[in-house]
Amino acid sequence: MDDKDRRVLRKLQEHTETVLRYCKGCASLTEFEADSMRVEATVFNLMQIGELAKSSLSDAVKEALPGIPWRQIYGLRNRIVHG
Repeated sequence: MDDKDRRVLRKLQEHTETVLRYCKGCASLTEFEADSMRVEATVFNLMQIGELAKSSLSDAVKEALPGIPWRQIYGLRNRIVHG
């Protein structure tokens, strides 16, 4: 694994932790949806995760981590952006 892949994995972790932090304390989907700033910030981070997973991380790293649903992660990004 090269330095670029390490940086990308760190960014993926940071975005994931941010999403979890934004969602912490929400008792329900209704409560989450009522806070538009929280929703938009979460969606932005999910888009970033999808983009990094698709275009910035090497195929070798993705193959070395087969338990992570890489295609579904990018698919979510596409649904957010285009759907």
